Amino acid sequence: MKYFKSLAGMAVFISVAALLCLSACQGCGGRNTPGNNDTITDSLSEIDKISLEIRQNPRQHGLFFKRAGMYYNQGLLNEAVNDIEIALRLDSLNPIYLITASDYYLMLGKSEQTKQALDKCLAAYPQNTEARFKLAQLYFYVKEYDKAIAEVALIEKAGKQSDKTYYLKALVFSENNMFNAAVESLRKTIEFNPQHSEAYNMLGMMYYEANNKLAVEYFNTAVKLFPQNTMILLNAGLCYEKFGMTDQTRTMYERALQVDSISYQPNFNMGYYLLMYTDDFKAAARRFSKAIDASPKSAEAYYNRGLAWESAGDLKKAADDFRKAMEIVPNYELAIKGLNRLDTK
Repeated sequence: MKYFKSLAGMAVFISVAALLCLSACQGCGGRNTPGNNDTITDSLSEIDKISLEIRQNPRQHGLFFKRAGMYYNQGLLNEAVNDIEIALRLDSLNPIYLITASDYYLMLGKSEQTKQALDKCLAAYPQNTEARFKLAQLYFYVKEYDKAIAEVALIEKAGKQSDKTYYLKALVFSENNMFNAAVESLRKTIEFNPQHSEAYNMLGMMYYEANNKLAVEYFNTAVKLFPQNTMILLNAGLCYEKFGMTDQTRTMYERALQVDSISYQPNFNMGYYLLMYTDDFKAAARRFSKAIDASPKSAEAYYNRGLAWESAGDLKKAADDFRKAMEIVPNYELAIKGLNRLDTK
């Protein structure tokens, strides 16, 4: 996947990684999204109940499928795989079971087993659009882009295109530096689904990378449509900074912190803004400290906090942070230069 960075090295993220696990969140009966279950105690109690039912009815494949979903909700993927495989031994051509198995295999990084499950499903049910889309996703995941596009083409031929198929095409085109084709697919994505936040974000970032001020227009719209989306707020701030709109940049980072005050990126970005565009270096250091709390192994956050302390005149704290950055990343060039600079003061 692509990661965009500002000149200061701030990572700005496109929500593409979510695509790789998208299959686990789409329409197979019996599955729930992790985190939506009740308390662990209640869930385990339900697992105990269904396990008793399984002992009483060991050939009821639906019970194994149901328990697989419960294990999945607990993050017990190996146990979930074991149960879905038992369900498939009892009902080998059930399309829901095959697709669910492909989801679990993909989440475990088992691309070969993922493909086998989807191929088997499509051999029995060639018109199953969900399985074909997941196969296209898999091809994208393993960087077989031509095959991914071919699978999407079959979906389109059947008249089953959607925002998901166009978005997947946009990702493929972007990975292959086909700017115009990616933009066209993203626009189609939005036509099918005006609430597709990832498409708006990706359009904005593509124009940002192309130094095209249309990026501002896309982020203006995206911020209005998705005012609680931290990723969009942060990327909008970065875009505004690039085009000299630093007041708007600060507004975006402040809004991102209102939505999420404890995560790494909102605090890091605000710290960087304060460091670069204000004289409030201690406030910048506090923001970097919160970023470090969220990500203690971030050499970049330690380095930038060192810069903030250096600018504030606290050279000891600055040196400590530069050294800490070098503990995390040996031979961190900027930190070495920082320490050398301090030696001359």
